Amino acid sequence: MENDIYGPNYPRPPAALIDREEEFEVERILRHRKNQGNLQYLVLWKGYPITEILWEPETQFTHADDTLTQYKRLHKL
Repeated sequence: MENDIYGPNYPRPPAALIDREEEFEVERILRHRKNQGNLQYLVLWKGYPITEILWEPETQFTHADDTLTQYKRLHKL
């Protein structure tokens, strides 16, 4: 069976190891929302299908602060 870009056989890029923790590269922040008074961001991960987007808290952007800063500036947050 061929690899389906939206299925479980989609070849995903490996995580980078930063400070002994696995990290994935943010391709783009798609949206934001408030959840219990805290901002969360809908993240598209580089090399991953759109079916694997996740809501992440701001604290998860320690190594993607440029991406987060640009998004916040664009959306006047």
